[in-house]
Amino acid sequence: VMNRRVELTGMRADGSEFAVELSVTRLPGAAPPGFVGFMRDITQRRQAAEALATSRARYQDLYDNAPDMFISVDARTGTVLSCNETLASTLGYSMDKLIGAPLLDLYHPDSLKEAEQAFQSFVREGEVHDARLQLRRSDGTALAVSLNVSAVRDERGEILYSRSVLRDISDLQRSEEERRRLEAQVQHAQKLESLGVLAGGIAHDFNNLLTTILGSAEMALDDLPSASEGRSWIEGLRAAVKTAANLCDQMLAYAGRGQFVIEPVDMNELVTEMSQLLAVSITKKAELEYDLAKQLPFISADAAQIRQVVLNLMTNASEAIGEGTGTIRLATGVATCDRAYLDSFSPHTKLAEGDYVYIEVSDTGCGIDEDVQRKLFDPFYTTKFTGRGLGLSVVMGILLGHRGIADVRSEPGKGSSFKLLFPAIDRLTAAPETVTAAHETIAAEAQGEPDGGKVLIVDDDDSIRAIAGNSLKAAGFEVLSAANGREAVELFGREPDQIRCVLLDLTMPEMDGREAFVELCRIRPSVRVILCSGYTEHDVVPRFLGRGPTGFLKKPYGAQELLAKLREALRS
Repeated sequence: VMNRRVELTGMRADGSEFAVELSVTRLPGAAPPGFVGFMRDITQRRQAAEALATSRARYQDLYDNAPDMFISVDARTGTVLSCNETLASTLGYSMDKLIGAPLLDLYHPDSLKEAEQAFQSFVREGEVHDARLQLRRSDGTALAVSLNVSAVRDERGEILYSRSVLRDISDLQRSEEERRRLEAQVQHAQKLESLGVLAGGIAHDFNNLLTTILGSAEMALDDLPSASEGRSWIEGLRAAVKTAANLCDQMLAYAGRGQFVIEPVDMNELVTEMSQLLAVSITKKAELEYDLAKQLPFISADAAQIRQVVLNLMTNASEAIGEGTGTIRLATGVATCDRAYLDSFSPHTKLAEGDYVYIEVSDTGCGIDEDVQRKLFDPFYTTKFTGRGLGLSVVMGILLGHRGIADVRSEPGKGSSFKLLFPAIDRLTAAPETVTAAHETIAAEAQGEPDGGKVLIVDDDDSIRAIAGNSLKAAGFEVLSAANGREAVELFGREPDQIRCVLLDLTMPEMDGREAFVELCRIRPSVRVILCSGYTEHDVVPRFLGRGPTGFLKKPYGAQELLAKLREALRS
């Protein structure tokens, strides 16, 4: 008996074709031989088969080229049963290498702990959700992925194999790391800003106390005979007040309020002028190299504070070299800073893009580890012995005051590089800002109008009013006093033409110095006002729009400074 089944193409009477299945059976014992045939229209069956094949091809294409990676693993052997082309191409393997390979070979060595945790979760619960681990590419590099696993079980509930979906999260991790870094920068900046406000407030109040101490010391000196043994003690007290005032200036510098004289500064010229000082400030075992770029733009800065910054960095570089030998390199140049670069160091201040003049101090010393780098500019943090001052936090305060940034790069054992960048200004159009420093030398002797007449002292500190009043009375002035701006305006309004000058404190309750100044000018526009503050003139005077005060007196001040500034105001 012979049976045979074939698929043919039939033709209808109208000439159209259709799929047909022909089954032929030979009749046993027939003579002549006979056959029985059956024909069946299989057009629908063939169409269904073609649709199924097309669907499978589409599914396979979707499986192989999906953006996510798919992999199935035998639960008993732990080997790869199947995977898609996306996984193979992403990891850099051929399909032949992957099929049958142990799953553990695909994990990066640094991620074996996470892989073990994912496996335990799968065994315990039969699934894994959003586990983060690393796969190993064919070149040995790590690929960060998120992992979701489900189990395929037999009729008894035993796990036959696992189906896993892996997603490349490298970009997501980089974004999260960048976000965390920016958040840390913002938090750090906010902490520095808060501490800056605190430091500035302390310096301001401390300057009030120093003003009282200095004034009292000078009055005591005036009353003591020249041969008195107590004069030396009072002189020492006065010198200590000056030293304390310098400490206040450092605190103001940390707070970003330390500028006194703003002018165009040539960084190369400043470094050249400091060369001898720098040479003696570093260890003799260090070689000092200079690499100064030609034709630098100017920066708008206080040269004295920039010198302090340079000296600070050079001293730190010298200490990093220590007892060994090494090289300290001081370089200047110009860098064009875009938004991304500026925001990476100071995202909260939105510094202007453009050219920045930099000074870079690098050394071949011991280097700085990452943990210390994160704390470098924190106040009161130091790796040195106790009593070294505010250190690099003052440098950061000066940078903030100059709208600059610090780019620090270092590795333990490979040295360090501190690059400080300041906004550049045009050499041709640069002109000094008219800012008179509180420490400017003023002739003590009066020229012009004689002493005498009424002076109004406005300060919420009783001691300052008393000390300043006694100094002015001794010089022949009649003194009126007020404890706040409101009292000052009332007193001045009673006799505006009789008061020759007003000594006005900036920070007071009820009505501060700025508000009081506006009211005084409204009563008499030509009023002479000397503004007094523990802050610097650069920080205070810009708050006064239009006509500013006649003069500025920075606390702490002595009797001679007070009289000199008053006489200067009366001559104006």
